[in-house]
Amino acid sequence: MLTDPVTNNAMQAASLLTGATMAGFLVARLIWRRTPMLQFIIVGVYFVSVLGFILYYTL
Repeated sequence: MLTDPVTNNAMQAASLLTGATMAGFLVARLIWRRTPMLQFIIVGVYFVSVLGFILYYTL
C-alpha cells in the first residue's frame, strides 16, 4: 500500500528515475534545436514511469 514504509529498492529506483530525468533535461538543453520537443518527450516518459512505479508498489 501507499502508506507502507518505503523499501531500499524502491528508494533506489526512485532516485535513479529522478537522476535520469535530470540528465535528460540537461542533454536536451545541450541540443538546442529541438529542445522543447525533447523536453516534452522526457516529461511524458517521466510521468509514464512514475505512474508505473506507483502502480507497481501500490498494487
